[in-house]
Amino acid sequence: MAYAEAKLTDISCPTGRPDSLEVSIAARPGVASLHLAASDADSSPTAFADFSNPQSFSNAQIAAVRPPA
Repeated sequence: MAYAEAKLTDISCPTGRPDSLEVSIAARPGVASLHLAASDADSSPTAFADFSNPQSFSNAQIAAVRPPA
């Protein structure tokens, strides 16, 4: 299943009759949703491929900025 986002942006029914109903939707399709995270399976590479157990993820540090020495 591909990743996508959609938001209902407007609803109008100018005459009050169902045949005048108009709905606007803003949609943004995508190929994938990507999240960078640390896994509880990081210490065991085979655990990451074990789909019988649920994975747990937490925020991952992707950069460390240190002052010059």
